[in-house]
Amino acid sequence: MVSESRMESRQAFHEKMQVDPLPGFVSSRKQEGAMKIRKQVLYAGMAAFMLGIFTCVVPFTLRAEDAPRMDKDELKALLDNPAVIILDVRTSTDWKQSDQKIKGAIRPDTGDVDTWEKVYPKDKTLVLYCS
Repeated sequence: MVSESRMESRQAFHEKMQVDPLPGFVSSRKQEGAMKIRKQVLYAGMAAFMLGIFTCVVPFTLRAEDAPRMDKDELKALLDNPAVIILDVRTSTDWKQSDQKIKGAIRPDTGDVDTWEKVYPKDKTLVLYCS
């Protein structure tokens, strides 16, 4: 059996070292400190991720004014080319009101652009027509 003075000195040591006298348990002070560090690391990671998004992805997004353009003669030259797919992406209203349609053009669902990569082969050139 451990003497009472030895128990008191052991308790004093654990309090001084901020260690729980029971092995395998962490004191509440240590838990609070660990949680604070975890939150700081999480926030720093989130900030780094967002910074990465804005510095890596945003500059590479294609704006409408940056898209290559062609005139009707260049398009006519591509009409019979099997390596080219022409997508008529005009609004339904514009397409219905127009008396001019492009021969062989496909009218894809413009609300479902995310699926286009699965529908159209990557080895083809896509030409998007809009007015």
